[in-house]
Amino acid sequence: MKRVAALYDIHGNGFALQAVIEELEKRSVDTVVIGGDVVWGPQPRAVMDRLQTLQETMKVYFIRGNADREVYEYSQGVFTANPMIDDVNRWCIEQLSKE
Repeated sequence: MKRVAALYDIHGNGFALQAVIEELEKRSVDTVVIGGDVVWGPQPRAVMDRLQTLQETMKVYFIRGNADREVYEYSQGVFTANPMIDDVNRWCIEQLSKE
C-alpha cells in the first residue's frame, strides 16, 4: 500500500521540517505533497535544500502557496502595497539560489 503525506505551511522552519521528515522516513512514506507556503520564514534556503534532497528518496509534489507566489512575483518585479511584505520577500529571495 502506498503511503502519502501532506505537509503544509512550513514557512521556512527547517528544524521542524527535519523532525517531520525523520518521522516520514520511519513510517516508510512513498510520496509527499508540499501544500504551499514553504519559504516565507527564517530558514528558506535550508528548507528548499532539504526538500530537494528529499526528492532523491521519494516523490515530492509542490503546490504553490500565497507566500510562495508573493516571493516569486517579487522576484519578477511585482511589488505589494506593504513595504514590510516586500522586505520579507526581498530577504527570502536573497537567501535562495536560482535553482
